[in-house]
Amino acid sequence: MTAEAPPMAAPRHPSRAPRRSLFVGLSAAVLALSCSRREAIPPPRADLFVRRADAATPWLAIAPGESLEQVRAIDAHELDALGREFQEFSTSEARDIVMRLLDGAMKRPRSPLEPEGTLSKVFVLLRFYFRVPGRERAQKFRAFGGWRGVPEIGGEVDALWPLTQDADGSVHLRGAYQGYMGEPYDALGEFDHLNSRYGPRCPRDQ
Repeated sequence: MTAEAPPMAAPRHPSRAPRRSLFVGLSAAVLALSCSRREAIPPPRADLFVRRADAATPWLAIAPGESLEQVRAIDAHELDALGREFQEFSTSEARDIVMRLLDGAMKRPRSPLEPEGTLSKVFVLLRFYFRVPGRERAQKFRAFGGWRGVPEIGGEVDALWPLTQDADGSVHLRGAYQGYMGEPYDALGEFDHLNSRYGPRCPRDQ
């Protein structure tokens, strides 16, 4: 990877309304198997999650060109664990967590990995949280940032990347950071779009 990720400014609001996906997600039964059965999480749990997410190794620290085995060995398990825990929050709690992560990243002194490192973690966490499909028609796909490496084959985009989905519906980080270019990442805009279009992977009480 390069010494420093291209700069990304503060998030912008999207200008177009989200559209409905043409692809049908997993059945409710399969989704239920991949979700935990925990009750609503009290506020202190969200505080602990924010602290752990802040301390976690950024996704962009996984260099381009790593094999799948190497990706799994370089802190991907840490982001997997965070992603699974993130699924346990309600949508309002999850959005508040994203806002807190972004706010904290922008307030800290700039470094070679910040705020880009935090933004890369949010990009990954949103794909854990929402029922994003592995296949989306390119004409319907909507990007909220210039993340490089998103696979596109035969007119279809792997919108779930850098995650992959197992047969039981569980998702795991598999792809390495490939760089960033273009417009600033609109994390909150993407959160609202994914929530409206696909909904949470493991719905909780609001």
